[in-house]
Amino acid sequence: MPCADNDALRCTALRVASAVGLPLQDSDVTAVRFLVPRSLARREDVPIPILVTLRSRDLVLKLLSAKKAKGRLLSSDLQSSSATGNRVTSIFINEALPGEFYRLLVSAKTEARKFNYKYIWHKEGIVFLRKSDGARVERIHTITELRKLVRRLQSGTTASTQPGALDEFQNSQSSSNSSASTLIPSGSGSC
Repeated sequence: MPCADNDALRCTALRVASAVGLPLQDSDVTAVRFLVPRSLARREDVPIPILVTLRSRDLVLKLLSAKKAKGRLLSSDLQSSSATGNRVTSIFINEALPGEFYRLLVSAKTEARKFNYKYIWHKEGIVFLRKSDGARVERIHTITELRKLVRRLQSGTTASTQPGALDEFQNSQSSSNSSASTLIPSGSGSC
């Protein structure tokens, strides 16, 4: 069921939070909008992600933790039994990251995969990499630290030296402010 207005988007955000076991109050949601304009949607049947801004970072962390504990969340978890005509889709909840940090994370993932790192994640503005279970955790704060790690890994292995994510990261320049936000797909039911 597509969300046509801000009230429907807010309602969808509140239903998603309830579905993962963290009922939010209307006042906990400070802003909600489509991530891209609906007019730019490629296909009508594909839900457009929505950006939800919560009133505190603590609520964002609680929501992410509740989603992790819940496991897979489907659009059918939000819809009433009368909405059987809708296609069932997965619902993802992700933290909205500032642009520069997002590019660092993507670059780190790209480079780490070249060296067969098994685990790549982020927390509180730091990228973490772990090659295997029980291996040392590498912490990356900046693109400079990522370059140093890649050089160190290249000196000890025969990894690809083709231009990659580091070059793309260096060439992209934009800034974005951080906020307490999460992303969830729209079209996941109505109030």
